[in-house]
Amino acid sequence: MIKTELLTILGSVFDELEINYEYETIGTRNVLVVSYTEDESTPIDCTLTIEDLGEDQTALQFFVLGAIDLDKSVCTDLLRLLPQMNEVLEFGSFGLMQQEGVFYYQYAMLIDDLEAEPLVKMALAAFELVTVLAAEGKENILPLLKGEKSAEQLLQDGVSVVL
Repeated sequence: MIKTELLTILGSVFDELEINYEYETIGTRNVLVVSYTEDESTPIDCTLTIEDLGEDQTALQFFVLGAIDLDKSVCTDLLRLLPQMNEVLEFGSFGLMQQEGVFYYQYAMLIDDLEAEPLVKMALAAFELVTVLAAEGKENILPLLKGEKSAEQLLQDGVSVVL
């Protein structure tokens, strides 16, 4: 069945595209961790998983950690920015694991009733968009992280992620 084979098929496609990845097991879940760089020095991992939602529904999930170390002092300010960043975003959402100081982007797509070829094409297109949006979100919060602007200034500037 395509749902159970999707991560393997995507791994083969990433091989052809010369994109680094590895298979991992987190708990009982098999995941595909795709490593890429948004610039010459910042490696980022995008984790792909298949999630059984019950009632014959399955989702392909993408999860990108921000590849930045957040000082916990900015987490409260960042939490104030997230609603505005997510407000106009029609594709996934940004979030924050406040205790760990981890900024992330996530997206999930239903994959039921799709044949292998269109599903792989959709998954690759989603991967490409997910990586662009994650990088854009990170770029938008850098002034806060560098102390160049406050959360209030970014809110007044209308911080968002619009391509």
